[in-house]
Amino acid sequence: MKRINRNHFLIDFVNTFSIWVVVGSFITFWFFSLCFGQEPDKIAGLILALSIWIIYTLDHIIDGYKTKGNSLALRHNLHYRYKGWLILLITAFSIIVLYLVYDKLRIEYLRFGFFLFLLTGIHFILNQTLSKKISRKVYIKEVFIALVVSLGFCGLPLCTTAVQEWPDYFTILFVAFFFLNLCNLMLFSFFDFQEDLESNFISSANTFGPQKALIWAKISSIFSIVLVLLTPLFYKTDLSIVGVLLLMHGVLLLICFYPEYFKMYGRYRFWGDFIYLLPVLALPCL
Repeated sequence: MKRINRNHFLIDFVNTFSIWVVVGSFITFWFFSLCFGQEPDKIAGLILALSIWIIYTLDHIIDGYKTKGNSLALRHNLHYRYKGWLILLITAFSIIVLYLVYDKLRIEYLRFGFFLFLLTGIHFILNQTLSKKISRKVYIKEVFIALVVSLGFCGLPLCTTAVQEWPDYFTILFVAFFFLNLCNLMLFSFFDFQEDLESNFISSANTFGPQKALIWAKISSIFSIVLVLLTPLFYKTDLSIVGVLLLMHGVLLLICFYPEYFKMYGRYRFWGDFIYLLPVLALPCL
């Protein structure tokens, strides 16, 4: 069984247990709340971050069961090995989430959250049941996940506000963020190609080929950058928003064009997830 490398403990630990995912989810939710002129809801942000960790961890445990702890992916092996402790954590966090939802969360967030929950459930079912042949025709995993993630980060902050009061630049930023997420997910698909192929997991690289996944990652990033640059030309936009989104793309493009370096020790996942912490730089300006 593949184990954590002591020389790269931080990268392995963060990647395996989705640490950046949790922290980045809260920060990015806070960022888009301020971007869209909303008062950030700490409870909604906490529920979002914990829920995402629960989903990620469950997904890794299921993948670990499929391979019986003999995957090329360290995260799947360790989730299989420590499944008992992780299930206890999932249970504890689920109780916390349910309490917050029941006692603290505004009803508008609950409705939208239920919608996201349904979409996530659909993804789980499709991802676990569809064959590669069928998925090639009707389901591209990375596109679906990018949509759900974008709805969570961009849509959740606005679910308490009437549509006519949404900022004019919502649509263009939503689309730009969707393609940023898609770029990141396509990169993960590209780098995880051998792991997914060996374990028979669905991914774009596994279905269409790794080079096509990399090409789509580059195209997605470039298209998103164009939208980000156009935003202040057509709408009154705080330049800190533009700067942070471009910085996030800068990291992704480095991963795109230096794949050999970022493939080593799982750097691509470490820095790919780290980009969602970068919006913290803009928070004092918003």
